[in-house]
Amino acid sequence: SFSLYAIHFPLMAFVSANWASGLLKNTSHLMGTLLVFFSCCFFALLFEFPSKWYRSMIIRKLPLLSQKCGIRS
Repeated sequence: SFSLYAIHFPLMAFVSANWASGLLKNTSHLMGTLLVFFSCCFFALLFEFPSKWYRSMIIRKLPLLSQKCGIRS
């Protein structure tokens, strides 16, 4: 999904940089992978799953947007 696509690479780059600098000496590859995966799931819970609710809230506050840019809930 979008959360996995948008978030996994920056998180993996951040974890890799911390491994290279020695900040994550006691962290295994499995732990790093699970950290990235669960972070993506958390991001999805916050932003992707409630997107219909966010859209409807925006349309209620700014009804002109439904006509101008085609946001539908």
